[in-house]
Amino acid sequence: MPSPDGIELTQQIRTGGLNRTTPIVIVTGDEDRAVLSRAFKAGASFFLFKPVDRHCILRLIRITGDSIQREARRFRRVRIRCKVSLELGLEQVSGWTLDLSLGGLFVQASRALSLGSAALVSVELKSGTPPLCVTARVVRVPGDNCMGLQIENAGPSKPRGCRSSYCP
Repeated sequence: MPSPDGIELTQQIRTGGLNRTTPIVIVTGDEDRAVLSRAFKAGASFFLFKPVDRHCILRLIRITGDSIQREARRFRRVRIRCKVSLELGLEQVSGWTLDLSLGGLFVQASRALSLGSAALVSVELKSGTPPLCVTARVVRVPGDNCMGLQIENAGPSKPRGCRSSYCP
């Protein structure tokens, strides 16, 4: 396979942050068994040598089905417009959500934060109710003051700096 090969691509996917739990299956015709070790070190979930047995593929689909559905739900976007504010240190940026998912939100704001920065995000889901507060990292800045934010804390603890008692 031309560069990047499957192992290099697996490393890029795993270090990218968004797909840390997505199942990765490497299928190869390479007969060198050392490639198996390299693939798992790179982050592969499963490894198959060619020729692939039909029963192996069907078993693999059954095994990975739940995690694939979980990943699909995590990234399913819902188009919804909610007021949002982002705090990064002393800096405050406001705007609107363009869509939400379990794993993040896409925001159009007064200005975009820099790629990789983590901010406290308050989302007003319904007017007059306390905001939902999460910590999120900027993972995409496509332009027009839009940002893709990946939620980093969605657990029971309240993010540092959150003033709302409603925050998770």
